[in-house]
Amino acid sequence: SIPVTDPVRTVLDIATDISLEQAVAAFDALLRSEPVKAQGRKHAAREIIASNAKFSASMRVVKLMEYSTGLAESFGESVCMVVIRNLGIKGLVQQADIVDENGEFVARVDGLIPDKRIIIEFDGAVKYLSTADGGFNGEGDQLLREKEREHQLHRLGYTVVRIMWNDLLGLDRLRARLKALGILS
Repeated sequence: SIPVTDPVRTVLDIATDISLEQAVAAFDALLRSEPVKAQGRKHAAREIIASNAKFSASMRVVKLMEYSTGLAESFGESVCMVVIRNLGIKGLVQQADIVDENGEFVARVDGLIPDKRIIIEFDGAVKYLSTADGGFNGEGDQLLREKEREHQLHRLGYTVVRIMWNDLLGLDRLRARLKALGILS
């Protein structure tokens, strides 16, 4: 038999041994996979951390517990939210619903900085390329829906910041974009 650890312990090991981004993505996926067990899993993580000096002394584990919400809907979105928070963005609300002046639902956005009316959207190319997700199927349905959605958000006074993988790999460029919007000092 091969010894294995439980998923919560594995996430903590990823945080200490590999990276915060990968650990948050793994914990988000675990929390999201069975929402009714999410609080129990967070509690189990806190118990493991309290009983293990390796975890309790790790700043990455502290950040893991702060950043993991189970709200990110993809690996890329989890990584994006970690990067945004690590850059110093405060007040980020994940999976925020935006409504119009009549209270009608307009969009659910990946991240919202309410006091700045800035929306953060992670754009992995998959939704534009996969016809299963409505991507470029010859008609460009997904692209047109995204364009209309963004137009509605602009009309309501929001600024939409689209972040792609190359932005997460080029932090100087991303930092400059966010500074230009007044989100970072």
